[in-house]
Amino acid sequence: VISSFRTVMEQTCPIGWFSRPTEAERIAVFDMHDAIADAIRRQDPQGAERSMAEHFDLSIKALVAAGIN
Repeated sequence: VISSFRTVMEQTCPIGWFSRPTEAERIAVFDMHDAIADAIRRQDPQGAERSMAEHFDLSIKALVAAGIN
């Protein structure tokens, strides 16, 4: 599953990263990943799903803000 995202990630991650110009915005990206990993560690599928959905929503907003449709 993860390898299927490779091409998309290689193209979108740099755009998403640079669309978050402040340190606080970039730290928030790491915090989102920590929340996903923590929910998985706690075996909390609903928490992992919520965290992943939030991550996707914020990532899409960052890409749209960068001009990607």
